[in-house]
Amino acid sequence: MEITMSNIAYVNFGPHTKGEERHVVDTDNGYTRLANELLEAILRAGLTQNQLLIALAVIRKTYGFNKKRDWVSNAQLSALTGLPETRCSTVKNELIKLGILISAGRSVGINKAILSWKTKVNTISKTLTVSVKKTFTETVNRPLQNLLTTKDTITKDKKDNIKIVPIIPKSVAQKINKATQQPSGFTPSEKHTALANELGVNLLSEFAVFVDYHASKGSKFKNWDAALNTWLRNAVKFGIKPQSASHRMTENFNEKHYGVSDIPVWME
Repeated sequence: MEITMSNIAYVNFGPHTKGEERHVVDTDNGYTRLANELLEAILRAGLTQNQLLIALAVIRKTYGFNKKRDWVSNAQLSALTGLPETRCSTVKNELIKLGILISAGRSVGINKAILSWKTKVNTISKTLTVSVKKTFTETVNRPLQNLLTTKDTITKDKKDNIKIVPIIPKSVAQKINKATQQPSGFTPSEKHTALANELGVNLLSEFAVFVDYHASKGSKFKNWDAALNTWLRNAVKFGIKPQSASHRMTENFNEKHYGVSDIPVWME
């Protein structure tokens, strides 16, 4: 039998397959709704790889089903993360202690109050807050430093290390209890007239002396009305004889011009 050889080679490419459709993820197949602030807080929290995996797995099992909290077994966490179930349990408890996860009975969920987390994100936030408050306080109160020494603040361990404590801003202190010279147009009021009548003092005469005396001294008072009341009382106290009602003056002081008067005997 004669065998004929051919130089044609045949290659077996296997069974012919039709083109397969590539699988592309899509929200139509489900999605997890998550606040951007919460996601950013998790990214900045400085979690370990396992902690991050468990946190995301809990989010998937809760927010992924539109739930705030749910019972998520260690087996479910293990299936999502590839970690052993015992490891999942340990890491989950770590996240609860950090305040990232909150638990109620068997259910667990993400703690949305991110400022209560005991992680890097919360530490940075608190540090910045304290720093800003300290800088602001020092800037406002530096001009006015007062020493506060009370029984409540001085203890045995602090008595040799007393700190200067700011009380009030300078701008406020300048407006409080500031003595001034006699205001322009200052005249006795109805209360002064009533007091003079009660004491039996010649208000016209005493007021003229009061004005001249304090003008020559450059006196300053916090309350000029109170200063005039004191003057009238002292007029009686130091020997001015009270006048009868018929001799008491009830003048209109706004229209009077006061010249130089003698200083009463009790002022010499």
